[in-house]
Amino acid sequence: MKKLIALMLVLLLAACFVSAFKLPTVSPYAQKNIMLKANVLNFDKIQPRIRLPRCYKELAPENYWETIRNSEKPVVVKFYSQLCEPCKKMAPYYEQACWEYRGRADFYALDIFQNLDFYYTFRLYHVPAILFYNGGSETSRVTEITPEWDFIKNAIEQFLASI
Repeated sequence: MKKLIALMLVLLLAACFVSAFKLPTVSPYAQKNIMLKANVLNFDKIQPRIRLPRCYKELAPENYWETIRNSEKPVVVKFYSQLCEPCKKMAPYYEQACWEYRGRADFYALDIFQNLDFYYTFRLYHVPAILFYNGGSETSRVTEITPEWDFIKNAIEQFLASI
């Protein structure tokens, strides 16, 4: 029992001694270098995040109509804005649809915020919106899109079934 009390007293004094003197702290940069030298961090095992190229193309307003008219396949155009939250939520689903139906239709996207003329020309009061073209003319459109895979998939399948 006396040894246990003596040990606790030594530990208490050691803790007081350490807290009384400020020990130098190591900067995060130096800490990273120390860990690298000790081979604690191994950057060879860290996989970079792979980003696939976009399946759809950004459509320039200058060649909008000639791209639509010259296409041999049906055309699907997504109108979006970088500031729109539903547009951001819909983006991966549109990308997935593009990869799934890439042989059957051409997929494009147009940022409506940078091209306000298209906003008024097409009377797009809600974004995101998807316009469907066949033979150079608009066949249908979907506005007020709910950013869900089933909704987008069904809209594209209905369009492709109608042609």
